[in-house]
Amino acid sequence: MFSSKRQASRLLMIFFTHPNMRWMSFVLFLYACGTSAVVSVDPSLPRDDGLHTPLLSTQTSGETEPNLDSSDAKANAAQCSEALSVGCGTLATNRVIFLNGASSSGKTTRARALQDTLERPYLLIGLDTVIGMMPPKNNTWEIDEKTDGFWLKAARDADGHRLVYLHDGPLAHQMYELLRQLVLTTLEAGHNAIVDEVCLTHDRFQAWQEALAPYKTLYVGVTADIATRERREKQRGDRRLGLTRAQGQTVHQDNVYDLWQDTTHASPQVCAETVCAYLTGKGT
Repeated sequence: MFSSKRQASRLLMIFFTHPNMRWMSFVLFLYACGTSAVVSVDPSLPRDDGLHTPLLSTQTSGETEPNLDSSDAKANAAQCSEALSVGCGTLATNRVIFLNGASSSGKTTRARALQDTLERPYLLIGLDTVIGMMPPKNNTWEIDEKTDGFWLKAARDADGHRLVYLHDGPLAHQMYELLRQLVLTTLEAGHNAIVDEVCLTHDRFQAWQEALAPYKTLYVGVTADIATRERREKQRGDRRLGLTRAQGQTVHQDNVYDLWQDTTHASPQVCAETVCAYLTGKGT
């Protein structure tokens, strides 16, 4: 179709000046990698508002053209970069709202309130998502019954309070990685996501930060006083008493958040509105 990549890049320049073409950065990425792309565009698609990416269908060949020297490549890259800045403005990616906190701190109810409050759809994905996918026989919620999935171990703190620690066997360890992959796949498919997590170590929190680095991510630390969390734990009936106290010891250790939410007294709706205000630049 094109006699040279230079001609193709000039056509891309035209595409980039169209208000619906912010997502053409993906084509530029393919081009920079020496990959050809056939792009199909529906002109009826709405204008991109920076939070949603229209669907892009490509066919790649992986072929490279040896006649394009380094000076041409730099010139083309500069032209495309100028087209991006002039015709498209700042490129935006999908958003992530990352909620981290101990069991019974109120993450899931706040996440549901966020889904109801946010204008655009956000998909909720959490540790309970992958646990629900596992065969029940691979997890045990009885104390000291070790398995290859998730299992529990009880202890007492210095003041005699009951502690229940969540342990993970080989299969459960794989589920943590699966959870990250589910979130990334959701984002790559063009959706926004709310992540409902319990990062029991700082290393696990950092692993999320690395994985989500390409995306606009708001990190929210969710907490409540221990009396409130234990009351919720009893009321739920599906958690071992002592789980939230044990998780509260490490879940926020050394983590840095964009926003803290204490759910002791704040309702799910108030918490959701606070996050929305923060995202729109009206919060503190």
